[in-house]
Amino acid sequence: MMIHPSVKILLQRIVKPPEGVSKDTAHILAVAKIGFPIALVDHFIFLVIFWHLNVSVMMYFNMASVVLWAVGIWFLYARNVVRATFIPLVLIEIPAHALLATVYFGLGPAFYSYLLISIAITYLATFFERQTRIMVSLCYMALIVLLGLFVYAADPLHELPENWQTFFFIFNTVGAAAVVAIVVGLYEWIATAAEAELTIEFDRAEGLLRNILPDAIAAKLKDSSELIAEEHNQVTVLFADIVDFTQTSSRLTAAELVTNLNRIFSRFDDLVAKYNVEKIKTIGDAYMVVAGLPAARDDHANVMILLALDMIDAAAEINEDSDIPLKIRIGINSGPVIAGVIGHKKFAYDLWGDTVNVAARMEELGRPDEIQLTQTTRDLLGDAYRYQDLGMITVKGKGELQAFMIVGGNPSPI
Repeated sequence: MMIHPSVKILLQRIVKPPEGVSKDTAHILAVAKIGFPIALVDHFIFLVIFWHLNVSVMMYFNMASVVLWAVGIWFLYARNVVRATFIPLVLIEIPAHALLATVYFGLGPAFYSYLLISIAITYLATFFERQTRIMVSLCYMALIVLLGLFVYAADPLHELPENWQTFFFIFNTVGAAAVVAIVVGLYEWIATAAEAELTIEFDRAEGLLRNILPDAIAAKLKDSSELIAEEHNQVTVLFADIVDFTQTSSRLTAAELVTNLNRIFSRFDDLVAKYNVEKIKTIGDAYMVVAGLPAARDDHANVMILLALDMIDAAAEINEDSDIPLKIRIGINSGPVIAGVIGHKKFAYDLWGDTVNVAARMEELGRPDEIQLTQTTRDLLGDAYRYQDLGMITVKGKGELQAFMIVGGNPSPI
């Protein structure tokens, strides 16, 4: 159903939940803010009619009801009080009105139909326990049956003219059905809007989760609370680090520091997406990437070299219009790793093992704007590149290791 934009704006203002109100209470609060004024008008119409018909008991009852609903509306709009207005009005006044009018005029005018309003609204009042709402609704249903049996067997206290009986029958049945339809429809509209907002928030949260975890790991984490730890026999790990950034950063403001890091790392993120590899984390001004997990791939060493070459080109492009000198060192190593998720509030997907440590040492001992790699990665790459043999270098914790530097070649396309 199409809603006029101006009406939609008005409804959105009315149903907008105030601060400090739970979503469940906000839903019924919005319904009440629209339903209560309708009830006030309805009772005022009855007041005028009964005054015209000179039915004093019902006239005074509706006079009191108008005052009660007006006070309830004030508390609702001015104080956002739901429960304290809901109980005397919906749970007491509406059923009392239906009961008294039915006993007074009989079944013909169909005043009992207003009990359906209390049933519908009570079941939507989620600030009550579900069992309580069901029991109250069942009581109202039983009251309708008992009222019908009692009134059917007794004469009405006041006999209405036939034309007024017809009027009341139409007015009450249509009015009660319309109110129920409005209340349920409005509640459904509010719930749908809330679900849409929830979907947006869910998608945003899922997007954030997938930004910090590989898709396959994020899916496992959502499906199970079990520990995620995997062994991968063949991957290639890359570390990139900005040369002399620690000294340079001491001359920068906080905003300049973060802006420069964000600029270069955002370019690296784009390249990581281009080659479909996994960014693991940034550590200060260092950037860590892995290829070959969570899904294995045979070209993990080659794709990492292609990424490294593009990273050097990206740094050079940024350096042309940067206020600070920007050069990067890159270290690469291949081999087995253990991968897993740590933490239960702030998740972190990380890698462990000698392969990671050696890749980090390759970067630390590397040269600016060069790619330094181990014998293991060199063997996987074969003759696709030209290498400079750097001989044996001392790697902390590993002793002497053979190292190479990429100096050219014709890499295989991805």
